Amino acid sequence: MTGLNPIHGVIERAAASPEAIAIQSAKGEFSNSVFVDTVVRIAAKLRADGVRPGSVVGLRMDPFLNTVFLAALMHEGAVSFVARGNIVDEYASSIDALYSDDAIFAAGVPGGVHVTPQWLEGAARINPRIEPHDFSDDESLVHLVFSSGTTGTPKGVPFTLRDLKIRTAAARVNWMPHLPFLSELGLDTVSGMQTYFWSLFAGETYLLPGSAADDLTHIERAMVQSIKTSPAKLKDLVAAVRAKQADVSSVKTVEVAGSLLSAQLAATFARVFAAELIYLYGSTEAGTITRAVYDPTDSQRVGRVVPTARVEIVDENDDSVPSGETGAVRLQSDYQATRYWPPTSHPTAFRDGWFYPGDMGFLDADGTLVITGRTDELINASGLKINPAWVESHIGVYRGISDLACFALGSDDGTSELALAFVSENDIDVDRFVAFLRDQLGDNAPRHVFRMIDIPRNPLGKVARLDLSNRIVVASQERSPS
Repeated sequence: MTGLNPIHGVIERAAASPEAIAIQSAKGEFSNSVFVDTVVRIAAKLRADGVRPGSVVGLRMDPFLNTVFLAALMHEGAVSFVARGNIVDEYASSIDALYSDDAIFAAGVPGGVHVTPQWLEGAARINPRIEPHDFSDDESLVHLVFSSGTTGTPKGVPFTLRDLKIRTAAARVNWMPHLPFLSELGLDTVSGMQTYFWSLFAGETYLLPGSAADDLTHIERAMVQSIKTSPAKLKDLVAAVRAKQADVSSVKTVEVAGSLLSAQLAATFARVFAAELIYLYGSTEAGTITRAVYDPTDSQRVGRVVPTARVEIVDENDDSVPSGETGAVRLQSDYQATRYWPPTSHPTAFRDGWFYPGDMGFLDADGTLVITGRTDELINASGLKINPAWVESHIGVYRGISDLACFALGSDDGTSELALAFVSENDIDVDRFVAFLRDQLGDNAPRHVFRMIDIPRNPLGKVARLDLSNRIVVASQERSPS
């Protein structure tokens, strides 16, 4: 297949519309002409540094700089990724270089390059008369996105040139219902990456996300009509809108992905936005799998399968189970990954053409997927196996509580008990709340209840249950309903 570098098209569009805005952020903007000129100069500096086609290069810089370096690395035919957390430590032997604007970080990793003002000035002085390196074919590796790592080590998901073209086109169909579009998810996520490259390839302005205040500025200035976000980001955005009493009437659709949306947050959202609230279920590995209007009465119903995907529910022998029966969820899509990077890592997640995300659920009679939890989060509480996500979804909305999560709490005899942590903006009657839990959940009611300042979550909003259990010793209040 062709292997033609998409940067050729970016350069051509910049020549045709030099004053159009390529990148817009709270800190500034790049016109098409300035963006392309900067990209080519940095590409030339990277080439002088020894970056070659196929080099695996990480970026850990200000996001505004990352937008330029991502395009420059593609210009050079290199494999890019945006680093976070412990990714570099875990995969150091497979990475050729790491560019960072943090001197201490750059000095502490193999292949680290400190991007100083002097480095950038050197790039600006380079004569940018170089052509993009084309890829050998469309199966060439061009980008890596790492999973959240909530359940262990972050896993590298590889994107070939073909994958990138198909996934960016699918993103426009599956979760960009209206333009202008804002993804609140950063360049280190699959949604943020797809939004960036789609904008780059389509000649649209990429709205670089930042703080909730930054994103609200985008919404007001660009009259954003659709947003993709996570529960954690949405919570902050709703708070920013309420604090500023901002006009967000341009927004028609808000799509949430990354983790299940709580009834509490959905209720708060509805008081601030008049937009339709959509839940998307999928994964970095397989893309968008289902799409549905959020159902406040059952947050675990994540919708019908999109045309480009397939879902099966299987038992421990990988045999399909009947409709309505709970089992392990496995996924296929027209553009899913078939392995992790490096190829030797975590091979059991991909079997017989299916991806196993570790979720549990069932398909109901009309084909709607219901996610009941994760296989690795079941809590064995005195012999009773309890799914914490199921408990959370069945608590519903309780006045005064803004967030909550269930987790396993170890006891002195070595067994575990179900516990619940909650966040409340004002004082609530905890005894009355405990009675409510008993009425709602019966034998599945938590045995311990803690008031917390916040619930630890990853950037996509998934509860960090082990971290929560470890932090509970410093909780300010405990009540036991037993």
